[in-house]
Amino acid sequence: MNNGRRAAAAAALSVLLGSGMVACGPKDDAKDKAAGSAPAAPASASTSSSPTPEPKELLKQSREAATKVKSVRVAFTVDVDGKPMTGEAFEDRDGNCIGWIHPGDEDRIEFVRKGGTTWLTPDGEFGKSVQKLGGKTMKIAADNTTAKQLTGFCETGLQILATGGLSNAGAEVTATPGGAKDVKGVKGQAFKAADGTEFVVASEGPAYLLSTTSSTPTKVDMTYSDFDRPVEPVPPTSGVIDGSPILH
Repeated sequence: MNNGRRAAAAAALSVLLGSGMVACGPKDDAKDKAAGSAPAAPASASTSSSPTPEPKELLKQSREAATKVKSVRVAFTVDVDGKPMTGEAFEDRDGNCIGWIHPGDEDRIEFVRKGGTTWLTPDGEFGKSVQKLGGKTMKIAADNTTAKQLTGFCETGLQILATGGLSNAGAEVTATPGGAKDVKGVKGQAFKAADGTEFVVASEGPAYLLSTTSSTPTKVDMTYSDFDRPVEPVPPTSGVIDGSPILH
């Protein structure tokens, strides 16, 4: 595993955790206090024809729905030094995770994480190096530094579901409606935060967060699906070698 791939993976994880998906800027206290102190206005004709909750209310509902979610599939595209890094992780609260990561022009790596062990299956030139050692997959402790860099976003999806629409201080951000928007065939309602981050929350069924898009400090697109479906990691049983001497 070369240093470039490690750095790219670490950079992607850092961006995912601090891009504004979880924290979207400071709360506008003046506006919130004014809104909180003002008496509720009577429903107008336009309000009655549109039952969609206000942005903060729907985002709050999405966080409440997230407390009951046991698993989620998160797919992402992150701009790292001008190159797209893509990946997907199907994760649950027990630490099980299945997915892949493609760090720009680096090799694609598939992974399975179960308990305290991670299995990494690379392709490309790195995959050929592993094959020369007699295997296709590397088995390694889940707390190995490189393993954590490559699979660290296995917790990111559930984390963002639980905190979407909150600032670093835990305050609700100011958001404005962005209209109806479907994500992977699911009807949703889009909202945009003051920093430009877009949230799309399901408008039918549980108010799950369906997608987040941010351009600050870099471009990050994420989608969330397969809520509560079982994550069933099946580690490879053949062509497996000890990855400890290779990955540090």
